[in-house]
Amino acid sequence: MTAVSGAIAAPETRDRKRAAEVRAMKSRVARILREIAAHQVARLQTSEPQRLPAYTREIELTEALDDIFRTIRRIARAEKTIFQRRNDMRDI
Repeated sequence: MTAVSGAIAAPETRDRKRAAEVRAMKSRVARILREIAAHQVARLQTSEPQRLPAYTREIELTEALDDIFRTIRRIARAEKTIFQRRNDMRDI
């Protein structure tokens, strides 16, 4: 399951487990972002003529992906809140 598909599917199917799985992906995404950062540092140390423009694009892409994942986690967190409220309403 990807974070995007999980965030989309959880409210459609009212699947609490899927929403929790999306929230739990935080450490995996953080690890991937650290690996990307290490790769970017290594790329800066090479003597390729287009390294700075390529580095700039890689940084932009990494930041965009991080922003997307943060948004997806917020959606999953909101879904958790919605699930809890629905259950609370049933108990009334």
